[in-house]
Amino acid sequence: RIWVTNEGDPGGNLGLGTRLYLQGDSFIGVNGWFDVDDSHRRGFEQFGFGAEYVCQDRSVRFNAYVPMGTNDRDVTVFDEFFTGNFFFRENFIVQRGATTRFAEVALYGGEVEFGWAIPGIPQRFNAWAHAGGYLFDDEAVEQIRGYQARISANFTDSIAGHVALYDDRTFNTNLILAISWTLPGGRNRGAVPYPVHDRMYQP
Repeated sequence: RIWVTNEGDPGGNLGLGTRLYLQGDSFIGVNGWFDVDDSHRRGFEQFGFGAEYVCQDRSVRFNAYVPMGTNDRDVTVFDEFFTGNFFFRENFIVQRGATTRFAEVALYGGEVEFGWAIPGIPQRFNAWAHAGGYLFDDEAVEQIRGYQARISANFTDSIAGHVALYDDRTFNTNLILAISWTLPGGRNRGAVPYPVHDRMYQP
């Protein structure tokens, strides 16, 4: 995937993954990604990898993120102010001052999520509830620890949606709503329950 910001700065990611169907109507999967983001004053790169296990009514997923190179980037040091008396230093008149330094930091981190099929809803809607947590850290910033919960479902064979809630002390509480549309395939939503094998082809 490649993207460009409104200012013309590029970014993108390249990934590879595989899933293996298991006896007992379940599958396992692994994936790896390399991400590049040049939309900041200086660019960032990172590796990400993940693993998952999904069966008919339960799932567990794990992702980890590892920045590459120097993950601390100065943004600006233009916020300066001066206090105190003037004094001489060699051939210069000097006044004591201070500078505020802003920086962007790429964080090491990971997240884990557990999922359950929502009982009482027909399987053809593929309705799931998920809950988990995340942690991001670097010596330059305060550790970010939080919790996440989301509900996802397929409204039709090609339209799906989810609502997600994230909460931590750094970014407080955030609610995200998303709707996705996939080009219709050959599967009839109302014909049979949604099997695990079909979920192998979902992102």
